[in-house]
Formats: sequence, C-alpha cells, structure tokens
Amino acid sequence: MGALLQRVRAQVLAGQKLVGPTGKARGLLDGGHLSLFHGRSQEFDDLRPYVPGDDVRDIDWKATARSAPPQAGGPPNLLVKRFISLRQHKVLLVVDVSRSMAALAPSGETKRDVAVNAMGMMGLVSIAKGDEIGLVYGDARGSARMPPGRGEAHVEHILSRVAGHDLDHAAKGSLAVQLAYVERNFRKRYVVVLVSGEPSFGGDCPAQEQLVAQLRGIAARHDLYWVVIRDAPVLSPGAGDGYDVETGRALLRQEALGRKVLAAYRRAEERREAQLADFLAACAVRAVRVDSTAHLRKELTALLRRSGHGS
Repeated sequence: MGALLQRVRAQVLAGQKLVGPTGKARGLLDGGHLSLFHGRSQEFDDLRPYVPGDDVRDIDWKATARSAPPQAGGPPNLLVKRFISLRQHKVLLVVDVSRSMAALAPSGETKRDVAVNAMGMMGLVSIAKGDEIGLVYGDARGSARMPPGRGEAHVEHILSRVAGHDLDHAAKGSLAVQLAYVERNFRKRYVVVLVSGEPSFGGDCPAQEQLVAQLRGIAARHDLYWVVIRDAPVLSPGAGDGYDVETGRALLRQEALGRKVLAAYRRAEERREAQLADFLAACAVRAVRVDSTAHLRKELTALLRRSGHGS
C-alpha cells in the first residue's frame, strides 16, 4: 500500500478495519454496511430497530415477535432487516486545488492535507467494495481529470496527484469551473464527492446564484455529497504572524487591533456563517463541514446516515 493510503488508514480510520467486497465493515460506519452508498441485495446482514422512513417491507415480523415486549403503552419494538450492498458504483472525486487550499484549517493542518485524507477515506472504501473511482481537480483557470479505475495503486495515484499539486502557482478557487466540467463530461450517473474549502462570494449574488444552480443540476443527475473544509479563524488569541495565501498580504495580530475592529470582525464572521448556512440550505446539497482530519470519520459517517446511505 502506498504512503498516502497508509497515512489515511492511520489518521482517519485510527485502527478501524475494512474487509473485502462481499464482507461486512464493522467499524468504519459503526456497524453499517461496507458500501457508503445506497443499494441492497438479497444477502442478509443483520437486524436493527425500525426508524421512521424505513421501508415497511424490510420489517422482520418474526424477529419482532421474539424481541423484548414494548413498554406499557409504548409502540412495538419493530426490527428491520439490513442487507449488504453488492452493487458497484462509479465514484467521482471533485477537488479544489486552488491557492486557497494552502491555507490552514482550524486544526492547524493545511486544508489540502485534510482534503487528501477525505479523498483517501472514500478511496479505501471504494477499494474494498470494488468500485471505480475517478478524479476531477482544478482552480479558476480550468480542470483536469483522471479516468475512473480500481485498486490501491490507482487510488494512491489519485491522492498523489492532489497532494503533489503546486499550490504556490495555482489560481484562485472557482468551484463553478469544476462543476461546469462535470456537467459537460459526465453524463452517466456517478456518486460525486465534492471536496473544497468554504466558498466565498464577496457579495456577488450572480456568482452565488450560478453555483446554486450548478449544484442543484448535478444533484439531479448524480448522487452528490460535499465535504467543506473550514477556514481557520483569521484572528485568534495568541496567533502568530500570518498572511493571505491568495494575495500574500500580511495579517495583523489580534493584539494590534482595537476593540472596535475586533467587534466589526466578529460581526462580519457571524454574517459570513449565516450566509454560508443559507447558501447550503438553498442548494439542498448533502454537505458536511469539517475542522480537521480527526473529525472526518465521525462527520462523514453522520452525513451518510442523515442521507440514508449509511445503513
């Protein structure tokens, strides 16, 4: 196994074990199936409690009858069957490699490092499941691609392409460019996993509306997930000298700013957070925002469960 995949296993999975394409994964999804994505076969896995939204055809009435009786006056303890998904998928990683990915996440890691680990998590599951996985990456100047393939060597190559990308000479970010490339070149259905930093609109409503339309269009054709890597706070107590990775301008320390400036900064951050929340709601995209590699497994698992693809 390549060095990058080994790093992902150590940092993201933290000792959790993956098994072969027809086996069960008892850790990555906390007891869920090996496949991250929706699908079922006739191969029975196990039972779990019924939750609203489950297909009533999956209720195991005999097992329910044998289970502990419900509390007095309470609903019955229904049990539903779970199945191992044997269906293979085509997975497409769409990754931002703009200059902004050299900036820090709240954990102190570069956003590019967190992105590579998120890609690696998806890659390891695809390896175990036998899924094909491809890559689209780029910045405002354009996009490049690696065709779908299978196996450890292929996933390692994908990770190394992003991990070794020259961010010092990259352009600014533009998710619209990468999404337009996906719209033009991927007509068949894929599981699309978008990995990027936080989008910045700068008050440009047309750009925001364009991105909403693109994300909705891709979600209508593909199964779309979005991993958004948070930016580290610009101002924080004890922070050292820093600079804007896109402009190269030095940033003033918090200690050098007055109370009015700090208060204005905090208000601007609150507005930005609210704008991003409104944007994600308008897109109706299944998204998760992560602070660090350490949070990837928990956050991605929660994302998949909320969308109904983790069980």
